[in-house]
Amino acid sequence: MLDGIPDRGGAPCFPIVFTRQLLERVSGEEMSMPDARSAEDVALLEKLVGSSPSLASTRGWGARFGRELNASDDKALFWSGPTGWPVLEGKHVHPFQVRVPPSVSRLRPGAEFCASLQRAAFERPRLGYRDVACPTNRLTLIAAMLPAESVTVHTVFCLKTSLPDDEQWFLCGVLNSFVANFLVRLRVTTHVTTAIVSRLPVPRPAPGSSALAGIAELAHELAGCPRPEESREYVDLQGRVARLYQLTEGEMAHLLGTFPLVPAATRSAVLRGFAATEPRRRG
Repeated sequence: MLDGIPDRGGAPCFPIVFTRQLLERVSGEEMSMPDARSAEDVALLEKLVGSSPSLASTRGWGARFGRELNASDDKALFWSGPTGWPVLEGKHVHPFQVRVPPSVSRLRPGAEFCASLQRAAFERPRLGYRDVACPTNRLTLIAAMLPAESVTVHTVFCLKTSLPDDEQWFLCGVLNSFVANFLVRLRVTTHVTTAIVSRLPVPRPAPGSSALAGIAELAHELAGCPRPEESREYVDLQGRVARLYQLTEGEMAHLLGTFPLVPAATRSAVLRGFAATEPRRRG
């Protein structure tokens, strides 16, 4: 086995270079090393993190995520009866969709009126994403709009910042994109922490703009699709998000190649759709 290891190091063996500035943009004071596997990964990472303010930045969305209830600490509030608001877990959150089985736990009658539950926050739809994930999964960042009159436990992070519904749907589309998943996979081990998501670079189109409305509408449509990842809307959304980040066709092809468990047909369709609508450069 040792015969395959070069006697000398150097650039051919270590082609990946991280600048201090890049590490600060990616992980802040933590200065943690992203799991980039090639110089192409680093170049794409550098372009993406330099494209927009981070999701939590006041120069951008100023969005903050957090937990609601805890499955262990708050178990006295739950029951298996037929009435009460559903208690959602990470396993109920799928790309663009929340799937609530008949066996879901619910809040006990009267529990929803408890002051500690901050009833107003649960009465409205809000964006949420799964906490537990793995960079080797088909997808790592999985988000959906949680229904009104539901509560979540610690395996779901929910948007705490008050944003209009259309802007939340836009963010739902971006978080479910291959671009956002590429970025998250470079930092995740087993949990998609709020620290990771807060540092995602996310463009903020003008309110009412076609860029914002188009992605928001597609995300809303995908919430009702039987198989969202096989739909035309999914392909369209992925292309629109990639264009927000001003990716080239070559960069998009490289990015899609980092998702080996996504069906090849899906990746090919996304790349074809992106290439067909990529703005032509003036020669």
